[in-house]
Amino acid sequence: MKNRELKPQKKSFRDLHLEKLRNIAGMLSSRDYSTDSTYLDGLQSAVMVEFELRSVIDMKLTGDLLEEMHGAGAIQMEDEQSDEEEPEEEDADAATSADESDEEEDSDSWTSDEDDAVEESKKAPVSEEALAASIPKFIVECDVMPTDVQFCRSQDILATADMDGRVKIWKLSPDTGATLTSNLLPHRSPCRAVRFTSSGSLISVGKDKRICVVDTQQGTVTKTYKKAHDASIFCVLPFGDHGIVTGDDDGCVKVWDLRSEAATMEFHDNNECITAMACDDDEQKTLLATSGDGTLSAFNLRRKRLDLQSEAFSSELTSVAIIKGGSKVVCGTGDGALLVFKWGEWGYTLDQYPGREPMSIDAVEVLSPDRIYTASSDGNIRLVNMMPYRMLGYAGYHAMPFERISLSTDRETLASTSHDSQLRFWNVARFNDIPETAAADESDSDDDSDDDGKDGKRGGKRKKGGNSLKMPKKARAITNDFFSDL
Repeated sequence: MKNRELKPQKKSFRDLHLEKLRNIAGMLSSRDYSTDSTYLDGLQSAVMVEFELRSVIDMKLTGDLLEEMHGAGAIQMEDEQSDEEEPEEEDADAATSADESDEEEDSDSWTSDEDDAVEESKKAPVSEEALAASIPKFIVECDVMPTDVQFCRSQDILATADMDGRVKIWKLSPDTGATLTSNLLPHRSPCRAVRFTSSGSLISVGKDKRICVVDTQQGTVTKTYKKAHDASIFCVLPFGDHGIVTGDDDGCVKVWDLRSEAATMEFHDNNECITAMACDDDEQKTLLATSGDGTLSAFNLRRKRLDLQSEAFSSELTSVAIIKGGSKVVCGTGDGALLVFKWGEWGYTLDQYPGREPMSIDAVEVLSPDRIYTASSDGNIRLVNMMPYRMLGYAGYHAMPFERISLSTDRETLASTSHDSQLRFWNVARFNDIPETAAADESDSDDDSDDDGKDGKRGGKRKKGGNSLKMPKKARAITNDFFSDL
Protein backbone atom coordinates (compact mmCIF):
# COMPACT_ATOMS: atom_id res chain seq x y z
CA MET A 1 0.00 0.00 0.00
CA LYS A 2 1.14 3.54 -0.61
CA ASN A 3 2.40 5.66 2.28
CA ARG A 4 2.51 2.67 4.59
CA GLU A 5 5.52 4.24 6.29
CA LEU A 6 3.39 7.13 7.57
CA LYS A 7 1.40 5.04 10.05
CA PRO A 8 0.91 6.84 13.35
CA GLN A 9 1.82 5.43 16.73
CA LYS A 10 -0.80 2.99 17.98
CA LYS A 11 -2.86 3.96 21.01
CA SER A 12 -3.28 1.76 24.04
CA PHE A 13 -6.65 0.33 25.03
CA ARG A 14 -6.74 2.73 27.97
CA ASP A 15 -6.31 5.77 25.73
CA LEU A 16 -8.92 4.52 23.28
CA HIS A 17 -11.42 3.97 26.08
CA LEU A 18 -10.83 7.39 27.60
CA GLU A 19 -11.09 9.03 24.19
CA LYS A 20 -14.42 7.35 23.58
CA LEU A 21 -15.73 8.58 26.94
CA ARG A 22 -14.61 12.10 26.14
CA ASN A 23 -16.42 11.97 22.80
CA ILE A 24 -19.60 10.79 24.51
CA ALA A 25 -19.41 13.59 27.07
CA GLY A 26 -18.85 16.17 24.35
CA MET A 27 -21.73 14.81 22.29
CA LEU A 28 -24.12 14.96 25.23
CA SER A 29 -23.12 18.49 26.12
CA SER A 30 -23.68 19.74 22.54
CA ARG A 31 -27.02 18.07 21.77
CA ASP A 32 -30.39 19.46 22.85
CA TYR A 33 -32.34 16.41 23.94
CA SER A 34 -35.36 18.27 25.39
CA THR A 35 -36.38 21.40 27.17
CA ASP A 36 -36.34 19.46 30.42
CA SER A 37 -32.78 19.81 31.71
CA THR A 38 -33.16 16.92 34.18
CA TYR A 39 -32.72 14.28 31.51
CA LEU A 40 -29.64 15.91 30.01
CA ASP A 41 -28.04 16.52 33.40
CA GLY A 42 -28.55 12.89 34.35
CA LEU A 43 -26.85 11.64 31.20
CA GLN A 44 -23.94 14.02 31.62
CA SER A 45 -23.51 13.05 35.26
CA ALA A 46 -23.47 9.36 34.42
CA VAL A 47 -20.79 9.82 31.78
CA MET A 48 -18.65 12.10 33.91
CA VAL A 49 -18.81 9.72 36.86
CA GLU A 50 -17.68 6.90 34.59
CA PHE A 51 -14.92 9.11 33.23
CA GLU A 52 -13.65 10.04 36.69
CA LEU A 53 -13.72 6.44 37.86
CA ARG A 54 -11.78 5.30 34.80
CA SER A 55 -9.22 8.02 35.43
CA VAL A 56 -8.41 7.03 39.01
CA ILE A 57 -8.76 3.27 39.10
CA ASP A 58 -6.49 0.66 37.63
CA MET A 59 -7.24 0.36 33.87
CA LYS A 60 -6.46 -3.34 33.53
CA LEU A 61 -8.89 -5.07 31.20
CA THR A 62 -10.84 -7.93 32.71
CA GLY A 63 -10.72 -11.45 31.36
CA ASP A 64 -14.21 -11.19 29.91
CA LEU A 65 -13.37 -8.02 27.98
CA LEU A 66 -10.15 -9.52 26.71
CA GLU A 67 -12.03 -12.59 25.50
CA GLU A 68 -14.48 -10.37 23.66
CA MET A 69 -11.81 -8.16 22.10
CA HIS A 70 -9.15 -10.73 21.30
CA GLY A 71 -10.88 -14.12 21.19
CA ALA A 72 -10.63 -17.01 23.60
CA GLY A 73 -7.03 -17.98 24.26
CA ALA A 74 -5.52 -15.17 22.16
CA ILE A 75 -4.18 -13.17 25.10
CA GLN A 76 -3.47 -14.08 28.69
CA MET A 77 -2.59 -11.16 30.89
CA GLU A 78 -1.20 -11.93 34.30
CA ASP A 79 -2.33 -10.04 37.31
CA GLU A 80 0.92 -8.53 38.41
CA GLN A 81 -0.51 -7.07 41.54
CA SER A 82 -1.32 -10.54 42.92
CA ASP A 83 2.17 -11.76 42.05
CA GLU A 84 4.00 -8.91 43.68
CA GLU A 85 5.93 -9.91 46.75
CA GLU A 86 5.00 -8.39 50.07
CA PRO A 87 7.54 -5.85 51.34
CA GLU A 88 9.75 -6.94 54.17
CA GLU A 89 8.16 -6.12 57.48
CA GLU A 90 11.09 -4.28 58.95
CA ASP A 91 8.91 -1.41 59.95
CA ALA A 92 5.11 -1.60 59.98
CA ASP A 93 4.67 2.10 59.34
CA ALA A 94 7.15 2.06 56.43
CA ALA A 95 5.40 -0.90 54.80
CA THR A 96 2.00 0.76 55.10
CA SER A 97 3.21 4.00 53.55
CA ALA A 98 4.92 2.09 50.74
CA ASP A 99 1.69 0.23 49.91
CA GLU A 100 -0.29 3.47 49.86
CA SER A 101 2.21 5.12 47.55
CA ASP A 102 2.10 2.11 45.21
CA GLU A 103 -1.69 2.23 45.06
CA GLU A 104 -1.64 5.93 44.24
CA GLU A 105 0.94 5.40 41.52
CA ASP A 106 -1.06 2.54 39.99
CA SER A 107 -4.29 4.51 40.11
CA ASP A 108 -2.87 7.39 38.09
CA SER A 109 -1.56 5.44 35.10
CA TRP A 110 -0.56 2.10 33.79
CA THR A 111 2.85 0.81 34.65
CA SER A 112 5.40 0.30 31.94
CA ASP A 113 5.19 -3.47 32.45
CA GLU A 114 1.46 -3.44 31.73
CA ASP A 115 1.97 -1.42 28.55
CA ASP A 116 4.63 -3.89 27.44
CA ALA A 117 2.25 -6.77 28.13
CA VAL A 118 -0.44 -5.22 25.95
CA GLU A 119 2.01 -4.57 23.12
CA GLU A 120 3.31 -8.14 23.30
CA SER A 121 -0.25 -9.46 23.27
CA LYS A 122 -0.92 -7.68 19.97
CA LYS A 123 2.04 -9.47 18.42
CA ALA A 124 1.15 -12.84 19.90
CA PRO A 125 0.84 -15.56 17.22
CA VAL A 126 -2.49 -17.17 16.53
CA SER A 127 -2.99 -20.45 18.38
CA GLU A 128 -2.86 -23.70 16.46
CA GLU A 129 -6.41 -24.50 17.53
CA ALA A 130 -7.70 -21.30 15.97
CA LEU A 131 -6.05 -22.09 12.64
CA ALA A 132 -6.75 -25.84 12.66
CA ALA A 133 -9.67 -25.44 10.28
CA SER A 134 -7.90 -22.81 8.15
CA ILE A 135 -6.31 -25.22 5.69
CA PRO A 136 -6.12 -23.98 2.07
CA LYS A 137 -7.99 -25.99 -0.54
CA PHE A 138 -5.04 -25.56 -2.89
CA ILE A 139 -2.11 -23.19 -3.42
CA VAL A 140 -0.83 -21.76 -6.70
CA GLU A 141 2.86 -20.81 -6.70
CA CYS A 142 3.38 -17.68 -8.82
CA ASP A 143 6.66 -16.73 -10.44
CA VAL A 144 5.88 -13.05 -9.82
CA MET A 145 4.09 -11.52 -6.85
CA PRO A 146 0.35 -11.17 -7.58
CA THR A 147 -1.13 -7.76 -6.79
CA ASP A 148 -4.85 -8.46 -7.11
CA VAL A 149 -7.37 -11.30 -7.42
CA GLN A 150 -11.03 -11.23 -8.42
CA PHE A 151 -13.76 -13.86 -8.92
CA CYS A 152 -16.15 -13.50 -11.84
CA ARG A 153 -19.81 -13.39 -10.80
CA SER A 154 -21.19 -14.92 -14.00
CA GLN A 155 -18.55 -17.55 -14.86
CA ASP A 156 -16.35 -20.09 -13.05
CA ILE A 157 -13.19 -18.10 -13.73
CA LEU A 158 -10.81 -15.97 -11.71
CA ALA A 159 -8.44 -13.18 -12.72
CA THR A 160 -5.14 -12.10 -11.20
CA ALA A 161 -2.71 -9.24 -11.78
CA ASP A 162 1.01 -9.22 -11.04
CA MET A 163 4.05 -6.99 -10.77
CA ASP A 164 5.15 -7.65 -14.37
CA GLY A 165 1.96 -6.08 -15.74
CA ARG A 166 0.41 -9.42 -16.65
CA VAL A 167 -3.25 -10.34 -16.38
CA LYS A 168 -3.97 -14.03 -15.94
CA ILE A 169 -7.33 -15.79 -16.23
CA TRP A 170 -7.85 -19.07 -14.39
CA LYS A 171 -10.48 -21.73 -14.90
CA LEU A 172 -11.78 -23.08 -11.60
CA SER A 173 -12.65 -26.73 -11.01
CA PRO A 174 -13.25 -28.68 -7.78
CA ASP A 175 -11.07 -31.52 -9.10
CA THR A 176 -8.10 -29.76 -10.74
CA GLY A 177 -8.25 -26.50 -8.83
CA ALA A 178 -7.18 -23.46 -10.87
CA THR A 179 -6.06 -23.97 -14.47
CA LEU A 180 -4.40 -21.11 -16.35
CA THR A 181 -6.32 -20.35 -19.57
CA SER A 182 -4.99 -16.90 -20.57
CA ASN A 183 -1.74 -15.08 -19.88
CA LEU A 184 -1.82 -11.52 -21.21
CA LEU A 185 0.62 -8.62 -20.98
CA PRO A 186 -1.51 -5.47 -21.40
CA HIS A 187 0.62 -3.23 -19.15
CA ARG A 188 4.23 -2.13 -19.34
CA SER A 189 4.57 -1.78 -15.57
CA PRO A 190 2.87 -3.43 -12.58
CA CYS A 191 -0.83 -4.09 -13.00
CA ARG A 192 -2.48 -2.93 -9.79
CA ALA A 193 -6.13 -3.97 -10.03
CA VAL A 194 -8.51 -6.15 -12.04
CA ARG A 195 -12.32 -6.16 -11.89
CA PHE A 196 -15.08 -7.96 -13.81
CA THR A 197 -17.99 -6.03 -15.28
CA SER A 198 -21.59 -7.23 -15.20
CA SER A 199 -21.24 -8.45 -18.79
CA GLY A 200 -18.21 -10.63 -17.98
CA SER A 201 -15.49 -8.40 -19.42
CA LEU A 202 -12.34 -7.75 -17.41
CA ILE A 203 -11.00 -4.27 -16.60
CA SER A 204 -7.36 -3.84 -15.61
CA VAL A 205 -5.44 -0.72 -14.51
CA GLY A 206 -1.76 -0.24 -13.85
CA LYS A 207 1.11 1.97 -12.91
CA ASP A 208 1.57 2.85 -16.59
CA LYS A 209 -1.67 4.96 -16.41
CA ARG A 210 -3.48 2.57 -18.75
CA ILE A 211 -6.99 1.15 -18.62
CA CYS A 212 -7.42 -2.11 -20.54
CA VAL A 213 -10.58 -4.03 -21.42
CA VAL A 214 -10.12 -7.80 -21.81
CA ASP A 215 -12.48 -10.23 -23.52
CA THR A 216 -12.41 -13.25 -21.20
CA GLN A 217 -13.91 -15.58 -23.80
CA GLN A 218 -11.36 -14.85 -26.52
CA GLY A 219 -8.51 -14.01 -24.15
CA THR A 220 -7.63 -10.77 -25.97
CA VAL A 221 -7.39 -7.07 -25.14
CA THR A 222 -10.24 -5.33 -26.97
CA LYS A 223 -9.69 -1.72 -25.86
CA THR A 224 -6.94 0.34 -24.25
CA TYR A 225 -7.07 3.84 -22.76
CA LYS A 226 -3.52 5.18 -22.88
CA LYS A 227 -2.58 7.92 -20.41
CA ALA A 228 -6.02 7.76 -18.88
CA HIS A 229 -4.70 9.62 -15.79
CA ASP A 230 -1.90 12.05 -15.14
CA ALA A 231 -0.68 9.80 -12.31
CA SER A 232 -0.47 6.03 -11.87
CA ILE A 233 -3.86 4.37 -11.43
CA PHE A 234 -4.34 2.47 -8.20
CA CYS A 235 -7.91 1.07 -8.20
CA VAL A 236 -10.92 0.51 -10.46
CA LEU A 237 -14.62 -0.09 -9.82
CA PRO A 238 -17.16 -1.18 -12.48
CA PHE A 239 -20.77 -0.05 -12.09
CA GLY A 240 -23.79 -0.44 -14.32
CA ASP A 241 -23.53 -2.05 -17.75
CA HIS A 242 -20.89 0.21 -19.30
CA GLY A 243 -19.48 2.38 -16.54
CA ILE A 244 -16.23 2.21 -14.55
CA VAL A 245 -14.55 4.48 -12.00
CA THR A 246 -10.80 4.80 -11.56
CA GLY A 247 -8.67 6.42 -8.86
CA ASP A 248 -5.00 7.36 -9.06
CA ASP A 249 -2.06 8.11 -6.77
CA ASP A 250 -2.71 11.86 -6.74
CA GLY A 251 -6.29 11.55 -5.47
CA CYS A 252 -8.04 12.06 -8.80
CA VAL A 253 -11.26 10.11 -9.48
CA LYS A 254 -12.53 9.66 -13.03
CA VAL A 255 -15.79 8.19 -14.30
CA TRP A 256 -15.77 6.45 -17.68
CA ASP A 257 -18.30 5.15 -20.16
CA LEU A 258 -16.71 2.26 -22.04
CA ARG A 259 -18.66 3.24 -25.17
CA SER A 260 -16.81 6.57 -25.33
CA GLU A 261 -13.16 7.52 -25.54
CA ALA A 262 -12.95 10.16 -22.82
CA ALA A 263 -13.90 10.40 -19.15
CA THR A 264 -17.37 11.74 -18.42
CA MET A 265 -16.55 13.11 -14.92
CA GLU A 266 -13.48 14.10 -12.92
CA PHE A 267 -13.06 14.84 -9.23
CA HIS A 268 -9.97 16.37 -7.62
CA ASP A 269 -10.99 16.52 -3.97
CA ASN A 270 -8.31 14.32 -2.39
CA ASN A 271 -4.66 15.02 -1.75
CA GLU A 272 -3.31 11.47 -1.75
CA CYS A 273 -3.86 8.06 -3.30
CA ILE A 274 -7.40 6.70 -3.79
CA THR A 275 -7.11 3.33 -2.05
CA ALA A 276 -10.59 1.79 -2.51
CA MET A 277 -14.06 2.59 -3.86
CA ALA A 278 -17.64 1.35 -3.48
CA CYS A 279 -20.98 2.28 -5.03
CA ASP A 280 -24.59 1.62 -4.02
CA ASP A 281 -25.92 -1.24 -6.14
CA ASP A 282 -29.55 -0.15 -6.36
CA GLU A 283 -29.53 3.52 -7.32
CA GLN A 284 -25.88 3.79 -8.43
CA LYS A 285 -25.99 7.39 -7.34
CA THR A 286 -23.39 7.66 -4.58
CA LEU A 287 -19.74 6.77 -5.07
CA LEU A 288 -17.60 6.28 -1.96
CA ALA A 289 -13.81 6.60 -2.10
CA THR A 290 -11.21 6.16 0.64
CA SER A 291 -7.91 7.93 0.44
CA GLY A 292 -4.43 7.91 1.89
CA ASP A 293 -5.13 11.36 3.35
CA GLY A 294 -7.43 9.69 5.91
CA THR A 295 -10.79 10.80 4.48
CA LEU A 296 -13.91 9.14 3.08
CA SER A 297 -15.43 11.06 0.15
CA ALA A 298 -19.01 10.70 -1.08
CA PHE A 299 -19.54 11.74 -4.72
CA ASN A 300 -22.95 12.32 -6.31
CA LEU A 301 -22.71 10.76 -9.77
CA ARG A 302 -25.98 12.25 -10.97
CA ARG A 303 -25.19 15.82 -10.01
CA LYS A 304 -21.48 15.37 -10.76
CA ARG A 305 -20.23 16.85 -7.52
CA LEU A 306 -18.76 16.01 -4.13
CA ASP A 307 -21.57 15.69 -1.60
CA LEU A 308 -19.50 15.47 1.56
CA GLN A 309 -16.06 14.51 2.80
CA SER A 310 -15.35 13.11 6.25
CA GLU A 311 -12.98 14.54 8.78
CA ALA A 312 -9.34 13.60 8.27
CA PHE A 313 -8.41 10.67 10.50
CA SER A 314 -4.97 10.09 11.94
CA SER A 315 -4.38 7.05 9.72
CA GLU A 316 -4.94 6.33 6.04
CA LEU A 317 -8.17 4.60 5.01
CA THR A 318 -7.27 1.46 3.09
CA SER A 319 -10.58 -0.27 2.28
CA VAL A 320 -14.34 0.30 2.18
CA ALA A 321 -17.44 -1.91 2.11
CA ILE A 322 -21.21 -1.35 2.30
CA ILE A 323 -22.93 -3.41 5.02
CA LYS A 324 -26.24 -3.68 6.90
CA GLY A 325 -28.30 -3.72 3.72
CA GLY A 326 -26.88 -0.40 2.57
CA SER A 327 -27.52 1.52 5.80
CA LYS A 328 -23.91 1.42 7.07
CA VAL A 329 -20.41 1.68 5.59
CA VAL A 330 -17.25 0.21 7.14
CA CYS A 331 -13.71 1.37 6.37
CA GLY A 332 -10.42 -0.30 7.24
CA THR A 333 -7.52 1.85 8.38
CA GLY A 334 -3.76 1.75 8.45
CA ASP A 335 -3.67 1.33 12.24
CA GLY A 336 -5.99 -1.69 12.28
CA ALA A 337 -9.20 0.06 13.31
CA LEU A 338 -12.62 -0.33 11.67
CA LEU A 339 -14.62 2.88 11.15
CA VAL A 340 -18.40 2.67 10.75
CA PHE A 341 -20.38 5.41 8.99
CA LYS A 342 -24.12 5.82 8.76
CA TRP A 343 -25.33 6.11 5.18
CA GLY A 344 -25.74 9.74 4.21
CA GLU A 345 -23.86 11.04 7.26
CA TRP A 346 -20.28 11.09 6.03
CA GLY A 347 -18.84 13.86 8.18
CA TYR A 348 -18.24 11.79 11.33
CA THR A 349 -18.13 8.12 12.23
CA LEU A 350 -21.04 6.37 13.86
CA ASP A 351 -18.67 4.05 15.72
CA GLN A 352 -15.05 2.96 15.80
CA TYR A 353 -13.69 -0.49 16.64
CA PRO A 354 -10.01 -0.86 17.53
CA GLY A 355 -10.15 -4.44 16.24
CA ARG A 356 -7.60 -7.21 16.75
CA GLU A 357 -5.33 -6.40 13.85
CA PRO A 358 -1.97 -5.16 15.16
CA MET A 359 -1.24 -3.75 11.71
CA SER A 360 -3.22 -2.22 8.84
CA ILE A 361 -6.35 -3.79 7.37
CA ASP A 362 -5.35 -4.20 3.73
CA ALA A 363 -8.63 -5.55 2.33
CA VAL A 364 -12.26 -6.09 3.30
CA GLU A 365 -14.74 -8.52 1.72
CA VAL A 366 -18.45 -8.71 2.57
CA LEU A 367 -19.88 -12.11 3.53
CA SER A 368 -23.34 -11.01 4.68
CA PRO A 369 -25.02 -7.75 5.70
CA ASP A 370 -23.62 -8.19 9.21
CA ARG A 371 -20.26 -9.91 8.59
CA ILE A 372 -17.06 -9.12 6.75
CA TYR A 373 -13.68 -10.73 6.12
CA THR A 374 -10.68 -8.56 7.00
CA ALA A 375 -7.18 -9.20 5.67
CA SER A 376 -4.49 -7.70 7.86
CA SER A 377 -0.80 -7.02 7.44
CA ASP A 378 -0.05 -9.63 10.09
CA GLY A 379 -1.01 -12.29 7.51
CA ASN A 380 -4.37 -13.37 8.99
CA ILE A 381 -7.86 -13.32 7.50
CA ARG A 382 -10.54 -12.86 10.14
CA LEU A 383 -14.32 -13.13 10.04
CA VAL A 384 -15.81 -10.22 11.96
CA ASN A 385 -19.39 -9.53 13.00
CA MET A 386 -20.25 -5.84 12.85
CA MET A 387 -22.52 -3.99 15.28
CA PRO A 388 -22.09 -5.57 17.72
CA TYR A 389 -18.42 -6.12 16.99
CA ARG A 390 -17.23 -9.68 17.50
CA MET A 391 -14.41 -11.72 15.97
CA LEU A 392 -15.93 -15.04 14.87
CA GLY A 393 -12.95 -16.96 13.53
CA TYR A 394 -9.88 -17.19 11.31
CA ALA A 395 -10.43 -17.91 7.62
CA GLY A 396 -6.84 -18.07 6.37
CA TYR A 397 -3.29 -16.85 6.72
CA HIS A 398 -0.11 -16.01 4.83
CA ALA A 399 3.46 -15.71 5.97
CA MET A 400 3.59 -12.10 4.72
CA PRO A 401 1.18 -9.15 4.40
CA PHE A 402 -1.82 -9.34 2.07
CA GLU A 403 -2.52 -7.59 -1.18
CA ARG A 404 -6.19 -8.45 -1.90
CA ILE A 405 -8.88 -11.03 -1.14
CA SER A 406 -11.98 -12.06 -3.10
CA LEU A 407 -15.02 -14.17 -2.22
CA SER A 408 -16.61 -16.57 -4.71
CA THR A 409 -20.23 -16.27 -5.80
CA ASP A 410 -21.33 -19.29 -3.72
CA ARG A 411 -19.50 -17.76 -0.70
CA GLU A 412 -17.68 -21.02 -0.04
CA THR A 413 -14.21 -20.15 -1.41
CA LEU A 414 -12.01 -17.20 -0.51
CA ALA A 415 -9.00 -16.35 -2.67
CA SER A 416 -6.07 -14.33 -1.31
CA THR A 417 -2.82 -12.88 -2.64
CA SER A 418 0.20 -11.93 -0.58
CA HIS A 419 3.79 -10.74 -0.77
CA ASP A 420 4.90 -14.38 -0.54
CA SER A 421 4.02 -14.79 -4.26
CA GLN A 422 1.29 -17.32 -3.54
CA LEU A 423 -2.34 -17.49 -4.61
CA ARG A 424 -4.27 -19.37 -1.96
CA PHE A 425 -7.83 -20.67 -1.96
CA TRP A 426 -9.60 -21.17 1.38
CA ASN A 427 -12.67 -23.23 2.16
CA VAL A 428 -14.93 -20.87 4.14
CA ALA A 429 -18.20 -22.80 3.77
CA ARG A 430 -18.20 -23.51 7.51
CA PHE A 431 -18.80 -19.83 8.26
CA ASN A 432 -22.07 -19.84 6.32
CA ASP A 433 -23.62 -22.06 9.00
CA ILE A 434 -22.95 -19.65 11.88
CA PRO A 435 -26.30 -18.17 12.96
CA GLU A 436 -26.74 -14.44 12.69
CA THR A 437 -26.53 -12.47 15.91
CA ALA A 438 -29.96 -11.62 17.24
CA ALA A 439 -28.67 -8.50 18.95
CA ALA A 440 -27.26 -7.23 15.68
CA ASP A 441 -30.57 -7.74 13.94
CA GLU A 442 -32.46 -5.89 16.67
CA SER A 443 -30.09 -2.94 16.70
CA ASP A 444 -30.11 -2.82 12.92
CA SER A 445 -33.91 -2.83 12.79
CA ASP A 446 -34.01 0.06 15.24
CA ASP A 447 -31.61 2.07 13.12
CA ASP A 448 -33.45 1.28 9.91
CA SER A 449 -36.77 2.33 11.41
CA ASP A 450 -35.38 5.85 11.76
CA ASP A 451 -33.56 6.01 8.43
CA ASP A 452 -36.08 4.38 6.13
CA GLY A 453 -39.54 5.25 4.98
CA LYS A 454 -42.49 2.91 4.73
CA ASP A 455 -41.01 1.15 1.74
CA GLY A 456 -37.82 0.32 3.70
CA LYS A 457 -35.51 2.14 1.29
CA ARG A 458 -33.00 4.86 1.97
CA GLY A 459 -34.31 8.29 1.38
CA GLY A 460 -37.93 7.33 2.00
CA LYS A 461 -40.41 10.00 3.00
CA ARG A 462 -40.35 10.94 6.64
CA LYS A 463 -43.24 11.90 8.80
CA LYS A 464 -43.99 15.56 9.28
CA GLY A 465 -42.22 17.26 12.10
CA GLY A 466 -38.63 16.47 11.10
CA ASN A 467 -36.39 13.88 12.66
CA SER A 468 -37.86 12.24 15.73
CA LEU A 469 -35.46 12.15 18.67
CA LYS A 470 -35.04 8.86 20.49
CA MET A 471 -35.61 9.35 24.21
CA PRO A 472 -36.55 7.00 27.02
CA LYS A 473 -40.25 6.70 27.75
CA LYS A 474 -39.81 8.34 31.13
CA ALA A 475 -38.19 11.36 29.55
CA ARG A 476 -41.01 11.64 26.99
CA ALA A 477 -43.55 11.40 29.76
CA ILE A 478 -41.86 14.17 31.70
CA THR A 479 -41.80 16.39 28.63
CA ASN A 480 -45.43 15.74 27.78
CA ASP A 481 -46.55 16.36 31.37
CA PHE A 482 -44.60 19.60 31.46
CA PHE A 483 -46.33 21.02 28.39
CA SER A 484 -49.73 19.42 28.93
CA ASP A 485 -51.10 22.41 30.91
CA LEU A 486 -49.92 25.05 28.43
